[in-house]
Amino acid sequence: MEDKWFIYCERDWVFFHRSWTGALIFALRLDPTPEGATVAESWVSRDTSEYATEGLDADRGLLNDVIEHVLLGQPSQ
Repeated sequence: MEDKWFIYCERDWVFFHRSWTGALIFALRLDPTPEGATVAESWVSRDTSEYATEGLDADRGLLNDVIEHVLLGQPSQ
């Protein structure tokens, strides 16, 4: 994945910023569980000057890729 991201957690939110623009693209609010956490709430930017989207399914796919490959370091298939 060629994208560069700045990802950080503040309280129960995880924020995903594009590193070269600083634009906030995604945010997830996590609720702790005995197994780890679940996503309780999510947010995606709709500012077309910062993030061009092809729709909700594409947003989910991109966020999933960022979590798997950038945040968790899983290899691409």
